[in-house]
Amino acid sequence: MEKLRYPTKYVSITQYFSNSHKAIDIASGVRYKGKMCNNTEVRMIHDGTIIENAYAKDYGWYVAYKFEMDGHEYIIKDGHFNSKSKLVFGTKYPKGSIINYMGSEGKSDAKHDHHIMIRDDIRVDPTKYEYIYPDQFKGDLETKDLLVYTEEEDTEPEFKVGDRVCVKGYATSASDGSGEHTAEYGGNPDDESDIRYITLINENSIRPYHISVGKTLGDRDRGWVTKDQLKKLN
Repeated sequence: MEKLRYPTKYVSITQYFSNSHKAIDIASGVRYKGKMCNNTEVRMIHDGTIIENAYAKDYGWYVAYKFEMDGHEYIIKDGHFNSKSKLVFGTKYPKGSIINYMGSEGKSDAKHDHHIMIRDDIRVDPTKYEYIYPDQFKGDLETKDLLVYTEEEDTEPEFKVGDRVCVKGYATSASDGSGEHTAEYGGNPDDESDIRYITLINENSIRPYHISVGKTLGDRDRGWVTKDQLKKLN
């Protein structure tokens, strides 16, 4: 099961989820190991389709995107941006894409990310569903016992070139997630149209696994996908 991550490199929450504040506020300037760190990039926590890129009086410029995971529908909203995001309405972007940079537009006293999670049409506390990953850092002043991702929790197999896999989701023509969506897969291991081979791996990319119909690179190439889209087959 995939574990969602926080939308920022540093995690320091200045206002927690409550009945009167159904979101969390993540700080822009974060003290980590005694030093102030810049925490302005807000990224997508999962592949998702942009459903709102707009302005609201209270929220400033904000972006909302949706995705499905483990049988649940999620909508994520991030806001108080000072300018409109460059992400395009109706377009699907990969996990890790930069949404925008923190601002204080709307009803806000300082730069921060107002981070909303809606799960199956109900606003929920993101701290119960999101994890701090090894490349993210908990701020010195953070007081809540937040979830932390560890490698032991990753039960998915390691993949290598030549593996036969079942694919669920979409593939892109470039490993950074840009370019055309080259194909869409349903994740059905009994459907040959969802069965591919890994023909190239670029570990430093957002979508590191290149898949093809045949075992050889160039044999009816189909594009790049993420690890969570793959299931290894015998």
